[in-house]
Amino acid sequence: MRMTKAFALLPLLAVGACAQTMELGNAVENNVAVQTVNMTPQYAGVPIEGGNGHHSSEAYKRYLAGTVKKPDSSGSRNTMGGGAPQ
Repeated sequence: MRMTKAFALLPLLAVGACAQTMELGNAVENNVAVQTVNMTPQYAGVPIEGGNGHHSSEAYKRYLAGTVKKPDSSGSRNTMGGGAPQ
């Protein structure tokens, strides 16, 4: 008799769980919203890194000539990965 009552309560528990997941049906709407282009972004007018044409042109000329500037050393060493020190 106890097992019958327990099985009778299972559908009630399942209905309670379904009520909390009502947002699962809007996958298409969510994907459309995520992929929509914002025509007035908050970063409008902020120059991007590497956006200076003169610097880019000079860097390209150095690349072609084989005289690329060495990057500045920060003095730190990456210790991730557990490999042998270099």
